[in-house]
Amino acid sequence: MTTGADFLAQHENMRILVIDDDLGYGPMACEALRRNGFESHFVSSGEQGLSRVKALKPDLILLDIHMPRIDGIVLYRALSHSLLTCSIPIILITGEPLLDSLLEAVTRDLHAEPILLKRDGIDVMLGRVRRTLSHSGRILSKGQISADPISREVRVGMRRIPRLPAKRFDLLCALIRRRGPVDRDELLEAVWPGHIDTKVIDMTIARLRQDLHPVKGLQIATVRHGYELVIDDAGGAIPSGCSPPRTERSSRTSPKDRVR
Repeated sequence: MTTGADFLAQHENMRILVIDDDLGYGPMACEALRRNGFESHFVSSGEQGLSRVKALKPDLILLDIHMPRIDGIVLYRALSHSLLTCSIPIILITGEPLLDSLLEAVTRDLHAEPILLKRDGIDVMLGRVRRTLSHSGRILSKGQISADPISREVRVGMRRIPRLPAKRFDLLCALIRRRGPVDRDELLEAVWPGHIDTKVIDMTIARLRQDLHPVKGLQIATVRHGYELVIDDAGGAIPSGCSPPRTERSSRTSPKDRVR
């Protein structure tokens, strides 16, 4: 059984960013997090939150859904879509007296966890933060393929793939993180920050395809402006909750025209 002391030892100095225009709840939540062993930071607008996330790289975000200009829903979509921030767990919060049906509709639309109500109190918030951090595993996965950013091990089901060179591994992780296609510019920013020539992506993709070639039902497809890691039905590998690969004009595309 995990004790409070065990949790603090495992999650010591974890950074939590509170983004909330409520100048009563936001600082109070930050102080409570700090008293419970977290490194907490507070900003009061979506614009500040967006820039702070990139600079701070928090382990978790508490995000109010109702804010002026850039609200929490818009910011949630932006953070979830970016390769640099999509792996950060986000807890949506609200102080508005909204109907449960409306809150459920918002979470379904965003594919988010249930929205935390401020009126439930600070202790409930702290419990939710602990559970979320405990459940946020480090393993990235899409279908049957998984990658561990710490050990840099790649598996397809129970089968381990020979160790990939650093950039090929980072590129694979970037493709796993996105449900659909990834633009070349995003891949360049995520894997080769500061690099300006996208040809390095194409060359690395070619080598990564060779590494993954023996794996049935798995391919890196070339799409407009980028690439997509596609799990074919033949490989038995489109899990529930993952979007099927998008194909454009598949009935009009001959096998010769498709780049693999």
